[in-house]
Amino acid sequence: MTASNTLFAVLTGDIVESTTLSREGFTRVTTQLNRTLASIEQGFHAESLVFRGDSFQVKLPDATQAVAVATHLRLSLKSVASDCRISIGIGNVDNPAAPLANATGSAFIASGKGLDNMHKERLQLHTNSLTQATVLIVRCLDVLLTQATVRQAQALAVYFTDTSRQHQSVADALGTSRVNVTKLLNQSNYGLIEDMLNYCSTTLGALGDDR
Repeated sequence: MTASNTLFAVLTGDIVESTTLSREGFTRVTTQLNRTLASIEQGFHAESLVFRGDSFQVKLPDATQAVAVATHLRLSLKSVASDCRISIGIGNVDNPAAPLANATGSAFIASGKGLDNMHKERLQLHTNSLTQATVLIVRCLDVLLTQATVRQAQALAVYFTDTSRQHQSVADALGTSRVNVTKLLNQSNYGLIEDMLNYCSTTLGALGDDR
């Protein structure tokens, strides 16, 4: 594949109700956002940009990871009692070597327009070949993430970034017991979330194969 035919993912998002945060709260949330974006850049060979203070954009060269990365971002912010809206656009990037602020292409257009048109939702996926089943999966995932409590989000965030996927490992990271972690994960329907992420990854991979 040439660069022009590569399927990219672009995530455009903003912090929910950022104008209601105190100065200390805004600093806490944006610090968490920047830390998470830095880890995404390193772990997924991504590029990211924060603009207007409370908005951000991420370009992923591997579109199959888009929903997982969006989930990671939301869980990270929910773990500090915040949240964000994210619109994922899947498509081309016309000038992939350009700085992110100057990049263009169908993935950017779909992501930006999607965020502009979002209302109550906090996670959406946009591409020309989206099946109804995938739309429903992402909607259900959005509901589960929105309902997660701070402690559940903390447990989920560690679980999905820990390669061992062991409850004791999550407990050690959070400074709590394995029993408590298992309770938190079960309450958050972590198995269903994991199945949804795997489904989205497989579906987006098939889109790339069809190009």
